[in-house]
Amino acid sequence: MVFDAGIWAPFKKKNANGKLVQVADKSVKNRKNFEQLILDSDRQINDAVKYLKEYKEVLKRRKSKIGVACAYGCILQTPYEFLVGMNDFMMLVYEDRQLIEDMLEISTQHYVKMTKSLVQSGVDFIWPCDDVAFKTGLFIPPKIMKEMWVPRMARIMEPAVNAGVPVMFHSDGRIDDIVEDLIEMGLNCLNPMDPYSIDYREYKKKYGSKLCLSGNIDIEFPLSKGTPEDIDKDVKEHMDVLKPGFGYVATCSHSIVNYIPFENLIAYFNSIHKYGLYQ
Repeated sequence: MVFDAGIWAPFKKKNANGKLVQVADKSVKNRKNFEQLILDSDRQINDAVKYLKEYKEVLKRRKSKIGVACAYGCILQTPYEFLVGMNDFMMLVYEDRQLIEDMLEISTQHYVKMTKSLVQSGVDFIWPCDDVAFKTGLFIPPKIMKEMWVPRMARIMEPAVNAGVPVMFHSDGRIDDIVEDLIEMGLNCLNPMDPYSIDYREYKKKYGSKLCLSGNIDIEFPLSKGTPEDIDKDVKEHMDVLKPGFGYVATCSHSIVNYIPFENLIAYFNSIHKYGLYQ
């Protein structure tokens, strides 16, 4: 099982009543705005550790074999999605790169502490998440991405890698330009292989011996707009390619959404059991 341990970096500010609230209004346009924010780091880390321990204790009492993983780590997406806004964020990468670097660095320091705390508390695997790409490629030119994002994500993963705790990473979009960087960081599993951007057959050939692959079954078609027969066919095609040699986690391209017909969801689960079992 996976729970949200802090997907969004906890940048907060005081509202009119003096209460700390998460910043989500895209109001950070310059350094002065940024310096007014407060990083509520300890609270987020303490809550994550608390829930991790509670889940693991319940599973232990039930003698369950289910592991517990934590999703967190959006050092790039937090600024462009909530603090700054996408358009202004992309402009600042060029006009005030140091401000963007500072946002990423403060978030990274927080998430490094998060990883250390989760590893010490017995997390079964960590799941850093950060949407960094369009369907056609990275949001930011690869050279800049490798300078300001890659080393920081490596630092977030490092405590887990050093402790032998598996690492999964999530980003939508076409991330071809950083897959090898992720492998060098010590990544174990890549998710979700966005079906609008990535040919799972090519990824199996290129990375199947280096990475566990996860996802790619499209939540639009066949899951939302197809028939149970379409789903059975699509799952079988994925399994035929990705299952041999192990190293595939059978999942869809993103979260299971409420507009997927119930009969399609059941067909999806049944098809995974039908074609995913190793004899």
